[in-house]
Amino acid sequence: MKKLVLHIGVKKTGSTTLQQFLSKNRPNLREQNAVYLRSPGKIVGGKFFELFQAREPDRTKVDNFTAAFRREILGCEDTGVRVAIASDEALCEMRRDSAVALQQFLSSFFKEVEIVVYLRRQDEAMASHYSTSLRGGGTRLVPLPEEPDLKLKTLHYEQMLEVWASAFGESWVRPRLYDRKELIDGDLLRDFLTVCGLNPNGNFNHIDNANTELSKDVQLFMGMLNKHIPARINGKPNPARGPLFHMFDDFPDTGKGMKPTRGEAEAFYQNFREINENVRRRWFKGREKLFDEDFSKYPEKRSDVLTPERAVEIAAFMWSKLQRRGSGDDDESEG
Repeated sequence: MKKLVLHIGVKKTGSTTLQQFLSKNRPNLREQNAVYLRSPGKIVGGKFFELFQAREPDRTKVDNFTAAFRREILGCEDTGVRVAIASDEALCEMRRDSAVALQQFLSSFFKEVEIVVYLRRQDEAMASHYSTSLRGGGTRLVPLPEEPDLKLKTLHYEQMLEVWASAFGESWVRPRLYDRKELIDGDLLRDFLTVCGLNPNGNFNHIDNANTELSKDVQLFMGMLNKHIPARINGKPNPARGPLFHMFDDFPDTGKGMKPTRGEAEAFYQNFREINENVRRRWFKGREKLFDEDFSKYPEKRSDVLTPERAVEIAAFMWSKLQRRGSGDDDESEG
């Protein structure tokens, strides 16, 4: 096949929404001779990361995946498909040796492999990730940590892009900015379809944004709750957490989540100015700065008090939902 477009994230740049959109619109993509691959994972292409990031991969799993992948690609070629698409935001965390191994694997199936990644200003990405971290057991009661972990490729864009450039070639890495002012028509889905060489005005089904933000009060509640019901005990998942990950997805609260103060956001972002400037010089030569550095949207001060009455209201919601689940009226499953 001629081309694969491999979307690698990064986190909190609409990856889940994009993956669900591509999965839902498989028949519509075929109308433009494109396919969202199933063999790497029906919705999330997690098998690429699972098999190629492992230092000692399960050879049986690798062989089974390779056979399934080959069958799918050959089947697509027989139907006139010209571009394949795969997506997994975990890939942005790949080691260089793993990315090289993945490149060698993919080059036997595709003439061209384009790596698409969306970059978001680090303070915005980290603040947006706050609800997800709480769902997973986080206990931090403020949106941003005092010191970022600069070893994380999900924040250190220079290191992350270098991994993929060294494995696939710099010209095949297509970093994009996750900012409405920079996206085509201000829309991630239209932007990605255009990058893939597809017509965004085609016959596509709409999809709502995924991974909604928890409200401020629920965030505070979960942060304190997680201290008593940790995500892991003795290095193993804590079974007592049950369905907590998605427990408050439908909590009847229209309030927005906590935001860092302007001072906190600016201090956090300061750690990335040099990194971002290096990225700009290499990948975005036409821009004066990599990101818009306006912090005025953040509040000067933050109110982070959870009243007892509000805590009881949230606890009552959780108790009621658990009772419905126990009676079989709620089929929600852990994610």
